[in-house]
Amino acid sequence: MIEVWQDFGLLDSTDSSAMATESTTIIIPRQYTKLSEGKISGAFANMKSDEWRTWVVALSPFLLKQRLSGEHFVNWLRYVDAVKLVTGPSIIVEDIDTAHLLMKNFGKICVELYGESMPTPNMHMHLHLKESFLDFGPSYSFWLYGFERLNGDMKDININFKTGFETTYATMFIQNVHTQDLVYSLHSFINSTKEDMLLLTKFIEEIGEVTNDESGLTPFDYSRFIDGPSLFNSTITSSEPLPPTSYPLKFNKKTELICHEHYDALKNYYMNTYAPMTTNTYIDTTIHSFKKITLLGQLYQPASDNSLSSSPSSFIQAIVDNQLRIGQISYFFTHSFGNNTHYFAFVNWYSHATQHFPTFDGTGIQVWKNQYKPVSRLSILPIHRIYNPAAVKPYIDNNILTLSLPRKIYM
Repeated sequence: MIEVWQDFGLLDSTDSSAMATESTTIIIPRQYTKLSEGKISGAFANMKSDEWRTWVVALSPFLLKQRLSGEHFVNWLRYVDAVKLVTGPSIIVEDIDTAHLLMKNFGKICVELYGESMPTPNMHMHLHLKESFLDFGPSYSFWLYGFERLNGDMKDININFKTGFETTYATMFIQNVHTQDLVYSLHSFINSTKEDMLLLTKFIEEIGEVTNDESGLTPFDYSRFIDGPSLFNSTITSSEPLPPTSYPLKFNKKTELICHEHYDALKNYYMNTYAPMTTNTYIDTTIHSFKKITLLGQLYQPASDNSLSSSPSSFIQAIVDNQLRIGQISYFFTHSFGNNTHYFAFVNWYSHATQHFPTFDGTGIQVWKNQYKPVSRLSILPIHRIYNPAAVKPYIDNNILTLSLPRKIYM
């Protein structure tokens, strides 16, 4: 598309260089493959699938907004929305149909804008992805892996070129390819009984750190966990089970006392969640923080300080007080209240911009003030409430631009 836009005079070589420089200011989660300035300024040569996904989903809405006008940019966003749907580890039938319609409309508008000779074989293939998804599952099952990860896995196999080469090679290949599948499928064949989970916990203790709480013994509801963050007026206490694949959590060695301001926020959170509750109810001042968490394959890490660049995986979107908001995770912690262990993220929420920027209407890009709202009970966010990661870019007048990114869901 870059070449098409250049042929029609919508972009030129200076735009490529400017976009390459500007891309360095965009903060994206660690799980998105970074693009070098050279790849963007060099006409995107030798790009891999994950790099294309980063460009389309996380970078292009920011970089093309000020350079493409009218229907040219609007039509590109149709393609962006389709790619968001089809490049995840999982996909539902409704999203397949939506992505197919977006791809179809994108192609039709391209013909109207750039002529009948513009469509490429790849654009024709887009219209057959629906059948591929229905036959073979998400793109991670046949697309990204088949073309690139296969070669990488093969190159990583160490062999001694002695007798039994074929057997050694095949054995190592199968182990490398299916190890992660085995880990993620554990929940399907381990019964959620106390005896089975204790056996698994004992095994985990032998290979890494494990928590002492037994919240993982409660059956985990995947549907509730996936749908919960998107539901308004839904009660989530933060004591619900986390995905089995989120364990073991990497806790700091010692517990710590929560500061007075954050303690007040935590107390107000409990009073609001477990109402009616008296102000005299005892709430422990001790918390146990941990360094990161993976939720169904999506990594989140707290910010090391209050700067934008301190941790690319600390920016999130979540529904708080029945509003979708953008915030930055300051730290993760567990806290015991009653008979339950609660899992929280302490989040600094960004303030609304003081002025309206109509140029970003309908683009998916939001403008927020680059300053935090005061600490309150809303700063105490149940980890189960984290909806998705976000990309962030500094903007004029001490504002920031944010773009909601699809969350990885590996089941």
